[in-house]
Amino acid sequence: MLGQVYFVEVAPSQANQFEAAAKSHMAWHRTNNDPWTWQMWQFVNGERVGQYAVATGGHTWADFDTRAVFEQKDVADWTAKVAPYVKGLRSALEVDNKEISRLPKDMKTPKMVEVTVFNLR
Repeated sequence: MLGQVYFVEVAPSQANQFEAAAKSHMAWHRTNNDPWTWQMWQFVNGERVGQYAVATGGHTWADFDTRAVFEQKDVADWTAKVAPYVKGLRSALEVDNKEISRLPKDMKTPKMVEVTVFNLR
C-alpha cells in the first residue's frame, strides 16, 4: 500500500491562521466527498518542530492515477485558503513494507506518535 505525506513549514507567527485555514480545507475535502482519509499532525520535537505533516494512506498506484480531476480542485482550494500561510512544502510517497511495518489492524488515531525514518542507500 502507498501513502503520501506533505511536510508543511509555517511561520510561527502564522500558525493559528494556518491551522484555521487547514481545518477549512479538510472540511472542503469532506464536502466534496473525497474518499481518501487525511490526518494532520504538528511536530513538537526534533528537527521539524513547529512543522506539520498532512498524510493519507492505504492507496494503490491506480488510486493516484484516477485522482487527477479531483486533485486540480483540491490544489485550487489549498492555494486559495492555506497557501498564504505556508513558508515551505515538501511531499513524499511512502510504501508500506509488511515485513517490517506491523501496526495493529484496529489501531485508533493516536494523540502522539514517534516516527523513526531510515534513509537507505
